[in-house]
Amino acid sequence: MVGGLHIDANEVPVAAAVIGGFLIIFGLYSAVLKERLYLSEALISTTLGCLTGPYLLGVFQPQQWSSLNTIILESSRLVIAMQIMAAVLTLPVQYYRHHWKSILVLLLPVMTCSWLVTAALIYWIMDMDFTKALIIGATMAPTDPILANSIVKGSFADRHVPRHIRYLLSGESACNDSTTAAFVWIGILIFRMGHDVGGLLRDFVLWICLYELALGALFGAVVGWAARRLLKYSELHDLIDQENFLSFAIALSIFVDGVSALLQMNDFLAVLTAAIAFSWDGCFHQVTKKSQIQEVLDNLVNAWFFVFLGSIVPWDTLLHGAIPFWRYIVLAIAILGLRRIPVTFAFYPILPSLTNPLEALFVGHFGPIAVGTVYYMAMLRKEFPAASGGDVLAHHLSSLLTTASADAAAPTDTFPELEPTIMAVVLASIIVHGMTIPLFKAGTIAARTLSATSTRSRSRSRAAANAPLRPRSNLGVDAISGPMNARPMYAAVPLAAPSGSDATIRGASTDQENGLGWGTPKVEAVEAAQATAGSLGYVRETTISIVDPAVFLPRRDGEGGDVGVEVEDEVGMVHVVEEVRGRPGAPPGGRRIVE
Repeated sequence: MVGGLHIDANEVPVAAAVIGGFLIIFGLYSAVLKERLYLSEALISTTLGCLTGPYLLGVFQPQQWSSLNTIILESSRLVIAMQIMAAVLTLPVQYYRHHWKSILVLLLPVMTCSWLVTAALIYWIMDMDFTKALIIGATMAPTDPILANSIVKGSFADRHVPRHIRYLLSGESACNDSTTAAFVWIGILIFRMGHDVGGLLRDFVLWICLYELALGALFGAVVGWAARRLLKYSELHDLIDQENFLSFAIALSIFVDGVSALLQMNDFLAVLTAAIAFSWDGCFHQVTKKSQIQEVLDNLVNAWFFVFLGSIVPWDTLLHGAIPFWRYIVLAIAILGLRRIPVTFAFYPILPSLTNPLEALFVGHFGPIAVGTVYYMAMLRKEFPAASGGDVLAHHLSSLLTTASADAAAPTDTFPELEPTIMAVVLASIIVHGMTIPLFKAGTIAARTLSATSTRSRSRSRAAANAPLRPRSNLGVDAISGPMNARPMYAAVPLAAPSGSDATIRGASTDQENGLGWGTPKVEAVEAAQATAGSLGYVRETTISIVDPAVFLPRRDGEGGDVGVEVEDEVGMVHVVEEVRGRPGAPPGGRRIVE
């Protein structure tokens, strides 16, 4: 602007400045935020979007963009497609073949019951028509793969979440965005039940089930199989360079999503089957597992989308709309507490991938609601005709041959409850699931502090009663290697006097638990090692090493026909090794290991 500085909040440079500045600042402190404070990137990005949005700072105002609903629909579509591909590639080879039963239980009975429970809560708390509640409840059926990453990736997941649980959550989140389409259209059918029921059912079976779902799945599988063969051929004959090889999966997800959406197939199901067929032999994952290019692109795309998502939360409607704000709060709490946890507990006996009720509680809790729900919200805004009362399914089928604008049919008259209800629950899910790990860590730190205080007092009493050879030996821990996790208490095994200057004391867990058996810290083992060293005449130099050997977890029959145990290198039943060294002049002898 000539003659002065004018900043338009709707300009693309504003969005670039906000998101780029956030990525720079977040990147500088990402290790602290993600690995120490355990804050999810989605939570921080959404918070920034709320702060810079039109209702606080007013710097970022996407509500004034033209075709906003189209932007929401298409951007969420691409984000989900890339996340589905990324989730499948992180799974073991042919995971769905060996764990089909658990995935099927989560996708059919668990997901169906979750949909009905959510619809009932919306109907009761929001005083809404039940057919509308069924449609909104269907949009909240899928779990979000991006928010699920906060618990399946990172140092916390490596230390505290068994690998089979992480795989189950990733595998489920990759699937249920595609199966949600059937629930949404069933809700729409019930909503339009006053029209030609026979014609609606015929169109639903022929177009939704057979064309969109079945043909979409077949299309994705064929493309994924062909892409795997072509990539192998290209690599074998040195036709592809390293950079394009690493980005091949991302390009494949975008291509399959675009073509299937263009043909009006279920694009998420097509991407899912393409990813499964593409990764069937595991070769691509083995070659690219140490590359971070996909993670870098995921971080950029996800950060942008959640900043954008935070800026479009309809605060005016939530705070000053016809529905009181307290109803949204009560609804969000009820849905997050009752939508999945009781249902997962109910179907736990037929979920072979879960080994104890704590794992059922964990899987039930981590069913976050985010991008998939926002996508279906935008899709409904496109499909619902304005107050004309027309046939929604017919409108959808007619779009197979036309390219109507997504904003031309915004349901501001027929469905005003759609957007505020969905956005309130999505925002609550981002907050709750983003804060679960920090709150858990805060609780374990407090428990560790209390346990360490009481354990230190007990250990001093035992050391005095054992009459050490050198009283007041002033023992200390000079180095601790490995994670000091909040796990079951450990105790040292009685040790005979060693014949040399070095000794290794191996402690065994007094309360070995599978899966998510979180308990008290390992301070007991450290103090017991010090007391043992004092009784044997060792002096100050003490090194205690905490190591995590292979953990054998029971595997129940029902998936793949294998019975017995499977090895997990997770921290589920961790044994502790305390290595105690003495200075020159200590009793002579060699190293002794006590099991």
